[in-house]
Amino acid sequence: MDTMEKIKNGNTDLRAEIQKKDEIGMLGQNFNEMLDRVEELAEKEKTSTYLLGQAKYHALQAQINPHFLYNTLETMSSIAQLQDCPEVSRLSMSLSRIFRYSLNMKDHFSTISREVMHLENYCYVMEVRMQDRVQYYL
Repeated sequence: MDTMEKIKNGNTDLRAEIQKKDEIGMLGQNFNEMLDRVEELAEKEKTSTYLLGQAKYHALQAQINPHFLYNTLETMSSIAQLQDCPEVSRLSMSLSRIFRYSLNMKDHFSTISREVMHLENYCYVMEVRMQDRVQYYL
């Protein structure tokens, strides 16, 4: 009983001493096995919490990388605009909008106006890439 009281108060490294193989001894053995299982579950929870934290961290990193790409493309667009290169500016901005639209699709539904804007950006990028060998009609 003294050992159980100490365990109850937080000293979970202790175990009940088994002196006999009677009912009290079996109770003590089961108590020790229960403590071992509680420690095992606590360790598993600690590991799970750590892994969950790591997963959240990696998810945040994955979000940062696309934002870095968008921001860089938008910066390139601004520089091109300042350097009087409107085609490079528009191409950078269209590409940024394509990536932003594609990577930020959390909802499976969109509006027609957003889809049309996405298609316009995509068609413009394809026109520049294919050097006017692409034709489309809206």
